[in-house]
Amino acid sequence: MNLPNYQTVLLDQGDLKGIEAQLNKVKIEQRPLVINILHFREKQIEVLENLEVYFRKRQVNTLPYSVWIISNCTEYLGALQLKTKVSDLPHYYHFKSRPLNSKENSLYNKVDLKQKNIASIKTKEYEEIIDQYAKYQKQILLDYEELLFYKKTIQRIDIYYGKKRS
Repeated sequence: MNLPNYQTVLLDQGDLKGIEAQLNKVKIEQRPLVINILHFREKQIEVLENLEVYFRKRQVNTLPYSVWIISNCTEYLGALQLKTKVSDLPHYYHFKSRPLNSKENSLYNKVDLKQKNIASIKTKEYEEIIDQYAKYQKQILLDYEELLFYKKTIQRIDIYYGKKRS
């Protein structure tokens, strides 16, 4: 068993049927996916729209691995993650594939099991939970920043009036 590194797909056709034919063969949920559309030149926006339709229609679960599109299109404002070159992608998945040792293999099996559990959950069911969790995390961050502000203010007041707190 090997660690997940980038799975790169060079699209042959930009129409929806060609995209479906090529991407249905790819196991998107098992590895991070990079789709290269640089060779389409002027038709990149059309290809990006077709990719967006494909992902919406198929309801692809992109957890825990994301899908990145390599494109130099600057006019696109959709939901897909665009990068201009492969070197802009997260470096975590850039490595040569090698067999795992026993400790790495046992850890990978645990991660793989959790990944399968995540993949079995329907997207609609967990989106609300993740949004609520993110809202709580944001509130914790705001409260912590407020606490730091108050601590800094108290320190400045103490320095101004010559008091020392321990």
